[in-house]
Amino acid sequence: ASYLAEHPNIFVSDPKKPMYFLDKRDPNRKVKDEKHYRALFKRAKDFRRVGEASVWYLYSDTAMKNIYKLYPEAKIIIMTREPVGFVSSLHSQLVFGGWEKDLCLQSAWTREVDRYHRNTFANEMTLERVSGWRLAYPELTNQSKYIEKYQETFGFDNVLVVDLSELQESAKIVYEKAVGFLGLDSDSRSEFKV
Repeated sequence: ASYLAEHPNIFVSDPKKPMYFLDKRDPNRKVKDEKHYRALFKRAKDFRRVGEASVWYLYSDTAMKNIYKLYPEAKIIIMTREPVGFVSSLHSQLVFGGWEKDLCLQSAWTREVDRYHRNTFANEMTLERVSGWRLAYPELTNQSKYIEKYQETFGFDNVLVVDLSELQESAKIVYEKAVGFLGLDSDSRSEFKV
């Protein structure tokens, strides 16, 4: 989202992860009402594309439905990451944020595998209804399951999936791909700061 925000025809909200479309009871929602959400985009009138980058939307059926209800033609860009790096990074973020109390990734993973096998998730309508769902490491690594839901809802042509490794290998190629996906012309930038 940071690279896209530098394109002259793309506006990305600040904060870039408002998480507005999550379930209203989700404590991570930074923006709680529609008026506040729309205010994030008040400076966007001269831009051809506007968006945000709330990563937890991928796992939220509520967010997906809410986005579709307001913006059925939305272009969705999903960034994936290989599972080991994803879980390691997520665990660190959750520990830092105070959500994860177990400082040892291995024991946190084992705890969540046990919870997963006890079918805690099977009895829930959606993952986001599971208590402590952001700690559900084994389920969260199943990104393809959630990507398919977005593709089915918005259509394959409206969902672009990019892996972090692609971005690391060639930010320019991924950037151009995303800009084209959004129906915009290249701004011919060649530098991408890490």
